Amino acid sequence: MKDQGRDLPFYISHQNPAPVAENRRKLQEISYMYRKENVKHRIVGDKIVFENGTTLKEKVAVPSAEDILSIDTKELEKLEKLHTVT
Repeated sequence: MKDQGRDLPFYISHQNPAPVAENRRKLQEISYMYRKENVKHRIVGDKIVFENGTTLKEKVAVPSAEDILSIDTKELEKLEKLHTVT
C-alpha cells in the first residue's frame, strides 16, 4: 500500500472495525509511555515488540459480522430516500 500512494497527491488511510481501532489506540498510548522512558520498541499488528524480543499483547474482542455491518437509523433513512430506477 505504501508504494501505491507515492504517485497520488493524497493519502488513503486504513479503515478498521471499531474494536481493532480501539486496540490500536490503546497500544499507541502504551507506546507513548515507553517512548517517554526511552524504551526501544515498535508496534507490530496488535502487539508491542521490545528490543529483546518480548511482546506485550492486549486482549481484544474479535468483531462480529453484525458489529461490522450494522447500520444506524440515520443511514437507513438516507437509503430509503434514494430513488431507484428499474
